[in-house]
Amino acid sequence: MRLALSFAILLTTACSSSMPDDAARASSMAEELTTPAATSAQRRMTITVTNNTRRQTFSPPIVIAHGDDFKLFELGQFAPDALVALAEEGDSHPLREFALSNPDVAAVEIAPASVAPGESISVTVAMKARFERITVAGRLGATNDGFFAIRGWARARESGNGDTVAYAYDAGSEANTELCRDIAGPPCNSAGVRAVVGSEERVLVHSGIHHVGTLSTEYDWRGPVAKLKVASD
Repeated sequence: MRLALSFAILLTTACSSSMPDDAARASSMAEELTTPAATSAQRRMTITVTNNTRRQTFSPPIVIAHGDDFKLFELGQFAPDALVALAEEGDSHPLREFALSNPDVAAVEIAPASVAPGESISVTVAMKARFERITVAGRLGATNDGFFAIRGWARARESGNGDTVAYAYDAGSEANTELCRDIAGPPCNSAGVRAVVGSEERVLVHSGIHHVGTLSTEYDWRGPVAKLKVASD
């Protein structure tokens, strides 16, 4: 009887002494699972935008880091109001809020300044696993509602380095009057004026400047309007 009781006491003592070790291991595992490295590895990417036009000034470019499901726009469809604000007035902040409301967007950064013809500007954005596509956009100043864009660029996923070009699009929210009284950007600077009668009402590839208004064809372009380069920090 005394032998059985002694064995029971020893067994209880051994089990009790092992419990703190088990609890410590469980706590350690929980900490490991909640560290940034375990949840979402990050890396920083620098995107450089170069203005390849003769006379168009770009509004401060906006850079969006996102996954496969985010789409800035679809050709032939209505432009989101936030994109219209960028295309007409060069205001990137509504687009920033629009993008960040999408769960497929990881980060949004806006360049600190506009980009003159022949000049470049760089923006650094934090990339995360699953959010390795890049969308970049900016207004073409001497247009009614023109903007450049590269959508869902996957270079960050592939190697983190490389370059591409961006074309110009028409937001379709204004008619292309080419009249300075209707154009918010330089050299016209007529902010807050909209020429909506005759607008295309859908996003299209921009056809350029044709001197139908006060803008001369010096503000025209052919082919890509911007060059983009991405580098991993």
